[in-house]
Amino acid sequence: MAAFIQAQGIVAIVIDEFHELLLVPKNEQLKNLSLLKALTGAPFYLSIIGLGTKSARNALTYDEQLARRFHIQELLPWSMDDDFRSFLATLEKHVALKHESHLHQEDFVRLIHYHSDGTMDNVVKIIKAAAIYAITTGQERITKDLIEKAVVDPWGY
Repeated sequence: MAAFIQAQGIVAIVIDEFHELLLVPKNEQLKNLSLLKALTGAPFYLSIIGLGTKSARNALTYDEQLARRFHIQELLPWSMDDDFRSFLATLEKHVALKHESHLHQEDFVRLIHYHSDGTMDNVVKIIKAAAIYAITTGQERITKDLIEKAVVDPWGY
């Protein structure tokens, strides 16, 4: 397996929902954590990037050796700043609508931040639902009204 990993040029593994390591019996948790520890050392030397809730931190700090091997970086909610505005502009480019919505404009930024609490997952869900409403209504652009509708009834399209 090490030869395959090296031949493929694999240097890291990304694990989403990292906290789900804890959703198994204790002996399975220990096996999973032991596997992670093994993958970071010889002969693999892989970087592990885990994304999850605060309980993922508990999984890593459970074992002293694991705690030393991993750097935990908490992602804080977005602030209403240029980075958030840029994120919204980038997100809009990936939404397949015929017309621009200008999500980076101040009124949209405030509205989306307010309803999402600055949490990336919430932002994406709101924009996705609003985009679907935009398509099903034929507007082909996200409006403030569609954002409000997406917040109240994200599955109503």
